[in-house]
Amino acid sequence: MSNIKYKVGYLDEDEIWMALVRQKLSSVFDICLIDIPITLEGIWEFILDHELDALMVDFQLFDSGKVSFDGNDVVQAITAHNQHFPIIVLTAHENRALDELDNVLIVKGKRMINDADELPNFTKMLNALIKSYKTKLTDSQQTILELQKKDVLNELEESKLFNAQSFLAETCKDDTVSPNQFSAGYSKQLQKLLDMANTLLDELKD
Repeated sequence: MSNIKYKVGYLDEDEIWMALVRQKLSSVFDICLIDIPITLEGIWEFILDHELDALMVDFQLFDSGKVSFDGNDVVQAITAHNQHFPIIVLTAHENRALDELDNVLIVKGKRMINDADELPNFTKMLNALIKSYKTKLTDSQQTILELQKKDVLNELEESKLFNAQSFLAETCKDDTVSPNQFSAGYSKQLQKLLDMANTLLDELKD
């Protein structure tokens, strides 16, 4: 069994909960506490600087008055950069969070952290979420590398290539290449254009 500890960030306006989460989860995860006040963009920079594998955030962040946003705003800010980055919204106000968040599957009650019976289920869920994301990243990269070596793709392979390219594009929205530029055979067409350009340059040199 793997002993890898994933790095998980936690953001909460309540210092008691910050300490509790670190105490309860540090045996399974490398917990990185995010201090507030902080900006939404600062949270994304923290994720990159600390090479986090996932983020947990309290839903009702603005209670302290130190920030003007809530957990839903954080989710939207992060997914604007990476649509598939693993995020969990922890809350003691589950009904309200479920009403306001688009993805209800990422909402988890804080009681799971403080309940000895539910804590193992929470850690298994978070581990599985991170592993699933990383596996899809690796599989997509491998699919692209393998299929781009082929001269001709069948319909199924074209679909696989398109899906893999689209997924990777959605994980790095800050890149200059838009997901709309990806289409089946896009890379191959681009390579043909580059080859034609190089041939023309060689002819001009002669």
